[in-house]
Amino acid sequence: MSERGIWSTHFRTGGTRGTNQTPLNCLKITGARKRPECQDAFLQLHITSQTSLYMENVWPWIADHNLDYPDHSQIDIFNARTILVERQAQTESAYYQSEPPAPEPFTSLASWTDPVFDSCSINDNTCAKGYGIDITNGKNIYIYNAGLYSFFQNWNTSCIGTPTDSYCQKAMFRIEGNTQNVYI
Repeated sequence: MSERGIWSTHFRTGGTRGTNQTPLNCLKITGARKRPECQDAFLQLHITSQTSLYMENVWPWIADHNLDYPDHSQIDIFNARTILVERQAQTESAYYQSEPPAPEPFTSLASWTDPVFDSCSINDNTCAKGYGIDITNGKNIYIYNAGLYSFFQNWNTSCIGTPTDSYCQKAMFRIEGNTQNVYI
């Protein structure tokens, strides 16, 4: 049994009045790369290896549109990471990727074992995108009912199920290092 729990919790990064990350200054710009005023969190939630946690109906959301304005404008908010679970997911790739491609506007940090994406071709829009699950040197990991979604390419859904592009992202998860006993 878990020692801690989070139920029916929604937390949002950006996209509300008072955050200065609204349609007034972070309106969606196709192909935008360097927008420091729209860069937000380094990490939204960190669950350490010592934590025993039960989560149900938890939604950490990087705002892709603004709910505080009548037109619900789409916005660009850039986060480096959403959830780091050292032990223990619906995830969606950032709608703006592949413009800019991951990890932009941030840089990969080796100390966090961030992916580098140096094997991605510059013309491959399905490659340099954030992973839904990234496991490095993990042991005895069981993943049940994970929802890993990628619906967009640069805010456009035309990549879904077309004859030439049957997917929007090449890889939704990465497993590397001395990883053992991973069951998905």
